[in-house]
Amino acid sequence: MAFPQSAVLLLIVASAGVARASLDVELRPNMSDWEAEQAAKAANASKAAAKASKMAAVEKVVSMLESLSDKVQAEGEEEAKTYNKFS
Repeated sequence: MAFPQSAVLLLIVASAGVARASLDVELRPNMSDWEAEQAAKAANASKAAAKASKMAAVEKVVSMLESLSDKVQAEGEEEAKTYNKFS
């Protein structure tokens, strides 16, 4: 009778070890999951590049408008000096 009990005990211990080992294993993605992940990364990168490109254009326009504003302000001050000189 001792043999079956020891066999049962051995099976329980072995199955606990297998169950524990299966919990520690990190699942790896299959090829289609990996390709989908890479495509998502590429899409995000292209979106970021497009946004940066748009922002560069906006920043250039803002810079040009600020430059124009400064130039107009300086010309206005010169005109005011000339007007005050002759009035």
